Amino acid sequence: MKYQVGEIRKVILASFEDGDEMLQSLADIASKENIRAGIFYILGGIKEGKIVVGP
Repeated sequence: MKYQVGEIRKVILASFEDGDEMLQSLADIASKENIRAGIFYILGGIKEGKIVVGP
């Protein structure tokens, strides 16, 4: 068995407003905070979207 142990060094909580571009905002935060890798969780909803089916 192989495993690794790590530790949480920084937790960032972001709240987005209506009209904010989520991916661009996350990229801006990552750049500003010098984040090279991480995991993010999203909680919320969307107003509209598109579903693509097929090739």
